[in-house]
Amino acid sequence: MTSALRTNRLPIKKAHSGFTLLELIITLALISVLMGSAFFAFSANTSDEIIETQGAIEATATSTLRRSSTLGRPHYAIIRHDAIWVTELIDQTADLSRIQPSSDIALVDIPEGTILSCKRENGEWVTMTEREDPVIWVFARSGICEVFSFRLEDGGSSFEMTVNPITGNFIDLDEEANQ
Repeated sequence: MTSALRTNRLPIKKAHSGFTLLELIITLALISVLMGSAFFAFSANTSDEIIETQGAIEATATSTLRRSSTLGRPHYAIIRHDAIWVTELIDQTADLSRIQPSSDIALVDIPEGTILSCKRENGEWVTMTEREDPVIWVFARSGICEVFSFRLEDGGSSFEMTVNPITGNFIDLDEEANQ
């Protein structure tokens, strides 16, 4: 009650220390948005075309190993800068630079602008754009192929893979080094 002579003073409440729940939720939301955008920035360093080509190469290697083992005949992957394809027969006397891609068994198109390099076990990297003759990758009738590595480069991103000679799947070299 207020009178002309005297005013009732209400006790002053102390301010609470800490943050309100709303402030904490907003801060956590901002942090999660920043972390999410950073994740996508790091994961976007490999283009979709390289990932699709990598999957096609692995599927081709796996199916060719199974096919050569099942049929009991060797198969050959002909690797050029623009395509990889598999055939059963290869004329050893043919001019390899004149071999054209065919869809005998499998065909993997290398996207335009993607640089394909390959190497055999303990060999040097061979960039296919610098080479006229294709590289021949042999799949034996026993269902085993030679150890082969591929590197796909597209602008700023690159992807290296090594094929397991028994399964045709890619070997994770980092995982094997840690074992």
